Amino acid sequence: MGRAGALLEAVAADAGVPVMAREVFAGLAEELVGLELRLAAADQKLRVWHRANEVSQRLLAVPGIGPVGASLLAMKVPDPGAFKSGRDFAAWLGLTPKDHSTAGNQRWLAAGGSRPAASSVSAKLRTFVACQPSACRCQ
Repeated sequence: MGRAGALLEAVAADAGVPVMAREVFAGLAEELVGLELRLAAADQKLRVWHRANEVSQRLLAVPGIGPVGASLLAMKVPDPGAFKSGRDFAAWLGLTPKDHSTAGNQRWLAAGGSRPAASSVSAKLRTFVACQPSACRCQ
């Protein structure tokens, strides 16, 4: 349960916390355990789907894209050949330049389309570009 689990255990062990509050926190701890189990099951299903999907496997080869991002893109993107360019793909995802760019530097944000996919892709692209040997700021 991580830090939340440690906090819930401390509350349960603290005699200074009212009994009713300890009962409420015990119920929350049970809900947290159940949620973690459901999350683990969903993650396992996603990983099985990812291993069985050829497109998702190919996307995994892109630096910075893991199994979850690859699966998300494989599920959300229709035929990539439908896009004339990478710019069209970015627009379909909902990545558009901010209006208040300065000194010619445009910043990209998700303005529509698939926000989870756009968010995932933009974060990965920023990491990928930042870690290129010619522009590495990661070291």
